[in-house]
Amino acid sequence: MNAHVHLELPGCASRSGAGFLPWLRSWRDAPGPLAIPSLAAAQANARAIAAFGTAAVIDVGNLDVGGAAMMEA
Repeated sequence: MNAHVHLELPGCASRSGAGFLPWLRSWRDAPGPLAIPSLAAAQANARAIAAFGTAAVIDVGNLDVGGAAMMEA
């Protein structure tokens, strides 16, 4: 279970596998604007987390697309 997700944000996956705090710091310290939310990103992220075995999420996204994206995944 992932208890706090923003499925609509692209490029949020941890590439290092270092854990949550290093991931959060990388977002805080990143130059430039944050990712632009989209339905396509929600669908891609839902497929990715389903492939890793996540069975339940609490999506707190701003576009109200997470539920539909998870149902499709």
